[in-house]
Amino acid sequence: KTIGSMDQIAPIDLGYYTGSSYTAGANRIYFVPWVAPADGTLDAIEVYIASNSVSASSEIGLGIYSNSSGPASRLAYGTFDPNGAGTGWKSVTGLSQSVSADTLYWLAFSSSAAYTTIDYRAYRRNSFVPRRDTTSTDDDQVIAMNSSNISSTSAASSLTQNTNEPPYLAGVYS
Repeated sequence: KTIGSMDQIAPIDLGYYTGSSYTAGANRIYFVPWVAPADGTLDAIEVYIASNSVSASSEIGLGIYSNSSGPASRLAYGTFDPNGAGTGWKSVTGLSQSVSADTLYWLAFSSSAAYTTIDYRAYRRNSFVPRRDTTSTDDDQVIAMNSSNISSTSAASSLTQNTNEPPYLAGVYS
């Protein structure tokens, strides 16, 4: 399948943490595929912030979107202000989103902070979705939606590829 302008290469594999970090573009949503390992309720979404020099009120958004040949409708989201929040794992809680086992969803991350003030930690694997159709093991890409933030975007559209590697996101559920 093609999602945005990238090929979907199976299997979906969360892979390993690279130690690298990438600057989050302001007002851009990054989508990462996530398969629910069991039926349950998604309570929180977490992102690993590698560096944070935000000095004014801003918004980090974390959300979950349904899948329909790529990110589709926003199911749940939350936001926090990164100003003074430091680095490390940061989360939004209280999502209460029902998820089904073995179902593909898209976790999403956005920042309204000025470009260069937020870096997210990335990860890489051998056959992650999305990636260019090559044999290289370090060419992971992330699907992005420009000029948007999760809090104002209930449906994904106009998806593009971004050469950054995927943000390190995690779903916490019960």
